[in-house]
Amino acid sequence: IDKTYRSKIEESVIKIMALDVNNGFNYGYDFGSGFNADVSCVRTQSDGKIIALGPFITSYNGVPCGKIVRLNTDGSIDNTFTPPTILISSTDLKCEIQSTDKIILYGGGFTLGSSYNIARLNANGTLDTSFISDSGLTSSTNVNLCISTEPSTLDNIVVVGNITSYSYFVGGVTPITTICTGIICLDADGGEYFLFGTPPTTGNFSGVKQRPTGDFIVYGDITDFNGYPVYGIVSLNKYGYVLPSAIYPFASGNYVEMIAIDNNDNVYIKHTANSYSGGTIGLGNFTSVVA
Repeated sequence: IDKTYRSKIEESVIKIMALDVNNGFNYGYDFGSGFNADVSCVRTQSDGKIIALGPFITSYNGVPCGKIVRLNTDGSIDNTFTPPTILISSTDLKCEIQSTDKIILYGGGFTLGSSYNIARLNANGTLDTSFISDSGLTSSTNVNLCISTEPSTLDNIVVVGNITSYSYFVGGVTPITTICTGIICLDADGGEYFLFGTPPTTGNFSGVKQRPTGDFIVYGDITDFNGYPVYGIVSLNKYGYVLPSAIYPFASGNYVEMIAIDNNDNVYIKHTANSYSGGTIGLGNFTSVVA
């Protein structure tokens, strides 16, 4: 199962059970009574330990905890994980994990230290001050990101959503604010890597995924990007340029809610369009696009 949908499954069951690879009950986990509030994101570190977080979590299995916890591979809480206090004013709190097991926290409406809406924790949960975000992202809702696994851009961070600016430190001292409309690429440590040229004149980004080739797919209800007409979804190379061969010919007005990408680079798209490349397709269905 693609990571996106595996995560959605995990988020819905982590309070009560764990499933093995065959969707049977995994008796090696004991979550007990689980979390006292909804889990908004679940990710796994390289050693198999589980990072789980939610904006309203205050306890796990009856034990007080913060909004982000790490569970051992048997489901017990890992008390060696010591995250800082997260202040949050919305329900938007998520994370992704870099190849170093460092944790990128992101969302709309949270504060960690002096940074808003994006921050990095070390693998043990402590705040990583080498991540050079200053005041972070200007956004209130709908922040999503993708961490690159392509070797030449490893751990770079592509951020999309209702963002208008990003502030970070240069040389550890001077704060710089970059104006960005909906999308920006950061390097692995939070510096600006590049902007994506001319942003869409209408529409918003809902998400971003990386293809096995290292290229990115961005999606939402966008209608144009860097001068190209697009229909809710478009592929970009690892430097942010539109791939003209991958402008998916949906009908105009298409909104792409989510996508999944398999290991063969086939893309599965949940959309609102009723036609693709001139052919009729079902509204609200998943359409599979062969690489």
